[in-house]
Amino acid sequence: MNTSNQYLQILRDCLALAQLPDRAEDIVAGAPFHLGETAFTLQADDAGELVTVQAELGSPPEGREREVYELLLHSNLLLAGSFGPVFALRVDQPVLLMVLTLPVSALTPEGLHQSLERAAEAATVWRVTQGFTPSADPAPRRVAAHPRQSFAGSLVSR
Repeated sequence: MNTSNQYLQILRDCLALAQLPDRAEDIVAGAPFHLGETAFTLQADDAGELVTVQAELGSPPEGREREVYELLLHSNLLLAGSFGPVFALRVDQPVLLMVLTLPVSALTPEGLHQSLERAAEAATVWRVTQGFTPSADPAPRRVAAHPRQSFAGSLVSR
């Protein structure tokens, strides 16, 4: 099975595990999908060997853009080389993304599903703690980075 077909099958199996409709072809073509409150897009490289997972964090609260961008740049530095996510800004609108690039050859449906759930949970925590969404405690808090915690660890087969 070539990597493109392998990725499509992994994605189909992952969607089944997540109890989401089988829209694998649409997702491969760039269509977004939701897991909980988090929007995701997946993109394979031209060779079909790498998949980029993008989880939307939302737009920073008005007046806090600089603080949020600085925090994410510091996080990127701390996470460099850890096989963890990096943070980015969408090109077409001011929406923050948590981005992870994965080798298709090491993906499993279970690992991808678990990691999408973890990313959705992390995105929700980020939105609440940084004031992107209302919470019981409206005061934004800084989130400590854990540079060696392997977010990608559950994505790949061991």
